[in-house]
Amino acid sequence: MGTELQEFLNEKTKDKTLAEIAQAMGVSESFLCNLRSGKAKSASLDIAINMALYFKEPLEKILRLFGKEDFLPKIKNVVQTQWLQEPKIVVEKEETALSGEKIPRYQPIKLLPDPVSLGPGFEISQIHTDEYALILDSLLPKGWRSDKDRIVALRTKGISMKPT
Repeated sequence: MGTELQEFLNEKTKDKTLAEIAQAMGVSESFLCNLRSGKAKSASLDIAINMALYFKEPLEKILRLFGKEDFLPKIKNVVQTQWLQEPKIVVEKEETALSGEKIPRYQPIKLLPDPVSLGPGFEISQIHTDEYALILDSLLPKGWRSDKDRIVALRTKGISMKPT
C-alpha cells in the first residue's frame, strides 16, 4: 500500500466525514485515518471489497491500491462458481392436505430480468438470477420436465403477450 492509496482516499473522502465512511465500510474511524495517512500497513480483502462497493470503484483498482491484485483471479473464480449455482428452492410436494383437500403444486421457474436476456448472444444457462416465479403445475405444458432453463419467465410491463 503506497501513496496511490493515500491519494485515492484523500480525494474520495473530501466531501464526507471519516466517521460516516468508516461506518459504511465497517471499519473504525482511526483505521480509515491510518489508511489515509499511510500509517496502516495492511488491510483485509473484506475492507478492499467494502471500499470498492462504497466508492463504486472496480474491485480490480482497489485491490491494486492495496497491493492485493494477485487475489483478483481467485475472487473471480469463487464468485463465478457461486454465481452459476442454482439456488435450492423447496416447494411443497404434497398433493393432498390432511383434510383431504387438494393442494396445488408449484414449480420454480427462472425469472429473467427482461426480454433482452433472450436476444442473440445470450445463453439462458449463463444468465444469473436470484428470482424465481412459482408457477402452478397445471399451467405448465403436459409432459413438462424440470430440465434446467427449459421454461423461463419474464417480467414485463404493459401487454405481456405482445411479441418482443
